[in-house]
Amino acid sequence: AVLGTKQKDFDLQSTPQGADVFLDGNRLGTTPIKVNLSNQAGHTFVFKKEGYKDASCTLTKGTGAGWVIFDVLTGLVPIVIDAATNSWSQTKGASCSGALEPLVSAAQ
Repeated sequence: AVLGTKQKDFDLQSTPQGADVFLDGNRLGTTPIKVNLSNQAGHTFVFKKEGYKDASCTLTKGTGAGWVIFDVLTGLVPIVIDAATNSWSQTKGASCSGALEPLVSAAQ
């Protein structure tokens, strides 16, 4: 991208804290955590903690109108570069939060 980035820091939080965070089945760490991932893809994070139901949070990929307008106003080269690399589409948001609900015991 002319001005966009291929990587981005994402802040991952959970309530309660201390949940394990997974992306595509791979453990990233324990909340709160900051991870550097592709800024040109959607991401679905799964939060897991013993005694709690799993929770998930999704960041989607989208095209920002600002990038397209900027490229059109600045000329043909940025348009060609960003269109060829699909850099107009970037991950929306910079943080994700999982709210874990306690498991209900069968004895209750």
